[in-house]
Amino acid sequence: MEHIAVFINDAEHARRTLEPLLARGATPTRWLMVLCAPRLTRHAGRWTSRGAKAQWRETWAAQARESLVPLTQRTGGAESFEWLVAQGPLVQLTQKLRLRVGAGLRVLDARRLRAGAVNEPLVAGQKPLQGEQEAAPWLAASALSLMLALAD
Repeated sequence: MEHIAVFINDAEHARRTLEPLLARGATPTRWLMVLCAPRLTRHAGRWTSRGAKAQWRETWAAQARESLVPLTQRTGGAESFEWLVAQGPLVQLTQKLRLRVGAGLRVLDARRLRAGAVNEPLVAGQKPLQGEQEAAPWLAASALSLMLALAD
């Protein structure tokens, strides 16, 4: 049996990534779906307790799982799915999954890159993935030109 860990931070992006993989269904596969909740903003995270953050993470994960369950039910039963909510560094979580499942664990990064944001590495030695850095200057320039046009 093949084991694949899929890291998800956006359900719609993960759906587009997983549909072709689930359609092939050649070998029995155990999918470990790791839901990575987006970070709270600096201001919201500052005034939120740990319990409230954990509750928000669980609520977000439940909504993401609910939107992906129809995709997983179309597989025909050859695959099994286990849902996890990521907490802490993802490199450590990947190491724990490899110890539990075995060295043959394949890791699939189905996380969506956001402009200017950095996605945490999944495997030791991997460089952090960055979103498009060119978006920030264009955004600032277009916002400034819009403000100047409205001021006239």
